[in-house]
Amino acid sequence: MSKTPAELARDLAAKLVNDEAAIQVRMWADTDGKRPSGNRELMHAGIAHLQALDMKLDGFDWAFQAPPDIYPVGWSGFRDYDSNVANLVVAAAFIQSEIAARILNGESTYRAPRSKTDIYTAIQPAMSSEEASKSNG
Repeated sequence: MSKTPAELARDLAAKLVNDEAAIQVRMWADTDGKRPSGNRELMHAGIAHLQALDMKLDGFDWAFQAPPDIYPVGWSGFRDYDSNVANLVVAAAFIQSEIAARILNGESTYRAPRSKTDIYTAIQPAMSSEEASKSNG
């Protein structure tokens, strides 16, 4: 069965993020492949890129000229990667690296299910997250 355009786009997005995260690991990881997550630097770098991109999309052309305040102190290299997708990929890769570091540090990966009182008040999903996690499509 061939994939839909949306599935192909998601696959490419995942590949782009994974490739960027691998670049970040090769550039910055310690020799054992771990990167400390206790100080949230990777998460903050990702959030900074998202903040700057959001401002750029709102018409602030200067958004990438200086990093937002949340960007890790002492880090350099903050820049515009020249496309919205590339900037999203860099941000997502920082977040993915933060997740990986936390997993390596032994943090739980438990995801709490939605309770009956957690209702959607606007657009309704096609199925619950529990149903979606069990389906292949």
